[in-house]
Amino acid sequence: MAATILSANRSNVLVNGQALEGLQEITYQTVRSHENIAAIGSPERVGVVFGPTHVVGTLRIRSGSTVLEDLLKNQTPFQIFASLKHGQAEAESVMEISLDEVYLHGKSFGLAAGGVVETIYQFTATRER
Repeated sequence: MAATILSANRSNVLVNGQALEGLQEITYQTVRSHENIAAIGSPERVGVVFGPTHVVGTLRIRSGSTVLEDLLKNQTPFQIFASLKHGQAEAESVMEISLDEVYLHGKSFGLAAGGVVETIYQFTATRER
């Protein structure tokens, strides 16, 4: 079985339906809280109880984004939608990802000698679909 190679250059990432200018990288992780159920008198667990699921991630933007700055300032929820494609020019979407009820929680700013400004926005989302 061959691996499916997805191309960042052909894929699209939208914020509230609009392309996110300057996007260099999006990373996220879906996290589900849990508690181990311990056996009495034994160091091993006998089960796991799961809690709520949420998503944590970052958006790395070349220079900055007025759209994200406004969402951060106003603490407005939004949606991130990614349409992932093969490296072929006319490739159709192989996978679609939607992150719902996204909130920005902070940002970091960096400027290196000889480089360009990069701003990293931290976010959480209620769900990944």
